[in-house]
Amino acid sequence: MAPLRILQRRNQLALLGVIFLVLGFGTARPAVLYFAVVFLFMLVLGYVTSTTLLPHVSASREAHPRAFQGDTVNVALTIRNASVFPLSLVEIEDFFAPDEVPSKRLLVSEAVRARSICRVEYPGTCMKRRGMYTIGPIKLTLSDPLGLFEPRRTIGQTMDFAVYPEILPLERVPIEGRSNVFSFGRENSLLAGRSLDFFGVREYTPGDPIRHIHWPSTARIGRLVVREFERTVTDQVTLLLDLQRDSIAGLGEHSTPEYVIKMAAALTHYSVQRGHEVQLLGVGEAALEVPFGRGSGHEAFVLEELAKARPRGRTAMPIVLRFHLERIPDGSTLVMLFASVSVPMEAFVDAWALLRSRGVRLMAVLIDDTTFLQLERFRPRRDGISIELVEARSRLLDAGIPTVIVSHGDDLAKALGSFPSV
Repeated sequence: MAPLRILQRRNQLALLGVIFLVLGFGTARPAVLYFAVVFLFMLVLGYVTSTTLLPHVSASREAHPRAFQGDTVNVALTIRNASVFPLSLVEIEDFFAPDEVPSKRLLVSEAVRARSICRVEYPGTCMKRRGMYTIGPIKLTLSDPLGLFEPRRTIGQTMDFAVYPEILPLERVPIEGRSNVFSFGRENSLLAGRSLDFFGVREYTPGDPIRHIHWPSTARIGRLVVREFERTVTDQVTLLLDLQRDSIAGLGEHSTPEYVIKMAAALTHYSVQRGHEVQLLGVGEAALEVPFGRGSGHEAFVLEELAKARPRGRTAMPIVLRFHLERIPDGSTLVMLFASVSVPMEAFVDAWALLRSRGVRLMAVLIDDTTFLQLERFRPRRDGISIELVEARSRLLDAGIPTVIVSHGDDLAKALGSFPSV
């Protein structure tokens, strides 16, 4: 309604100016002509001052480019007045896409002095689910002192903004990796290997590097002896994500892919906090391949990739696993996050057997997608239990894979902590 009121006031002033002008010429009274000139001059001055100043006014934005779902971000907007005149009434508008009310309008309460800057801030809350968003553009609106004209300018300054998935508070997840420690932890194991730290000596075996022969010990006992070096081994965990389009059930944040991504983020955070290495594998709209890494920098990289992930994959999960078998280290842990109970478990049997022969520990999270809103198909249930769930769970248990079942509305942190200890 504000633009309409301004339009009416401007028109009224113009109408008064015309009326006084006509009356002044008709009655030949200078005082009436004087009022006409004043009214018309105010219109011209208001238009000129507002429109000519606008090209000399710019704006910029400062904000952290990422945040977790539910966080509030302070966004700073800087207005630069490059003209020689002050700005009396300035309105600046920004578009913060992750917020439920994305339009952010701020009225600058103080005049922006000539050749100076003014800084204003607004809070943006990341209420929408994880993903990549765009902040901006910025819109500037100036007004003359009488509020007759409001020229507007759009400044096409945008920025990419990542909303990371919410990190679930996990207390304990019974995952063991190459260190053979029964749960995530900071424990490391010292194994004989190759590094810069001396571990001990042993008898030479064919294939040992000649440069590692320990000549003093060899001369003393009369047999070839080689040096061994200490190798520090930490847990290595691979997360295999189901990002198939056919596995989608539910809507928005209450969908099976979002459950998968939230649990992947929680497991990543949990392991990185304990000094272990994590890699992510999956195929959505694009391949999700995050190599092993550790530390906060690696965690941020993982969360960025999870924020970008789009569950529109066409490659079946068994094929994804077979393709990446060589990337799963011997003696490590593989956690499979299934977004649907309709995944053909029988197609995994050969890959599971191969991984088991290499000492890889297998674990599975199975989301009962029949408890989510069904968008494309009817899922039969017997006595309130999905038939597909019974079959999938039976396959996993027969393979000796510790499995937890997740339904719509479950506490995901509690579910991840309920793996059977084996």
